Amino acid sequence: MRNKFFLSFILFGFIICLSACKSSGSRDGKLYLQSYFFNGLSLSWIYLGNDGTIVRNPKNGVDPVDYNLEKQNNADNAGTYKINDKKMHITWQDGKTADWDLEYDKGEISAIDGGIVTLQTGLPAGYKLDGQYAASAMLANVGQVQTFVFKNDGTFTLSTLGVVETKDIGATAEGNKKGTYSITGNTMRINFDDGEKIVAVITVFGKDGEKKFLVLNNSSFPQEK
Repeated sequence: MRNKFFLSFILFGFIICLSACKSSGSRDGKLYLQSYFFNGLSLSWIYLGNDGTIVRNPKNGVDPVDYNLEKQNNADNAGTYKINDKKMHITWQDGKTADWDLEYDKGEISAIDGGIVTLQTGLPAGYKLDGQYAASAMLANVGQVQTFVFKNDGTFTLSTLGVVETKDIGATAEGNKKGTYSITGNTMRINFDDGEKIVAVITVFGKDGEKKFLVLNNSSFPQEK
């Protein structure tokens, strides 16, 4: 497994120092990437609609946000919000409520509920990725590494390596898939050749000509080459 602490620390610095490139599109609200750094890096997304709706970790893309669809398949993370100075009051679809503290920097929200947030304004129109990006995760005795190779022509391959280790046995499993992708603003649509379709929230940190960090939903994929 990679040195996840080192990679998380580097990405954390990117999140503080950089903002996503502006796109030619628009959305009826603001999208924030939220980061916590405690025993590793934790990432999440918060969308605040101009109409007072909120969606945490949208499942259906954000360009635009389909609030009615989020209520159907992401109800635990959809609700309404009100801001009063440095407090945000949220009422979720299930009736639960929450009160989050806010911090500001130059008039813009810079922290929500203790997590640093960066405003996302979308990747440029026609944006394409070119390179190999990998992410690893470890839960109990199960580990997984996903490696995307994106090409500038809108195609990709995905390799997955799973590892299970116990005191009695160790096993690995590999898989490979390919397909096409497109990016609009902060939304990536992935179409696998076998018919599977995925919609993910995306941002990319790093300068052209340098290795970058790709964030897909709640996972960070540092560029390997």
